[in-house]
Amino acid sequence: MREPVKSDDSPLNTLLEAERAIENQLECERIRARQWLDGKKAEINRRVVLESDHIEANLRHNLAEKKKEAEKSAEAMIDNATTLARRLAAIDSTSLRDLILRHLAPIDPRTRNDRPDVKN
Repeated sequence: MREPVKSDDSPLNTLLEAERAIENQLECERIRARQWLDGKKAEINRRVVLESDHIEANLRHNLAEKKKEAEKSAEAMIDNATTLARRLAAIDSTSLRDLILRHLAPIDPRTRNDRPDVKN
């Protein structure tokens, strides 16, 4: 800002005083605009932090839910495997052998008939 010039009623001094007044007003407006922008930036930053916290909380919640689901699924698989293992352990050797042979028969080349026109 410029220093005020001694009062003189000349048109030049009147013009210079008007220019200084305008410059002072512009500087005040710049300061107000800067303060307003700083306030808006702070508000936006607060919103970003709040939204980020909200997203993070949702992520933690969803992760916990998925972990519970995975644990339940794993427990069910283990229970099924345990039940199957008990059932297989209870089968006597002869029955087990017959069961295995019955399942292997379709892929055994000695018993498989790939060509219906050829007899075994």
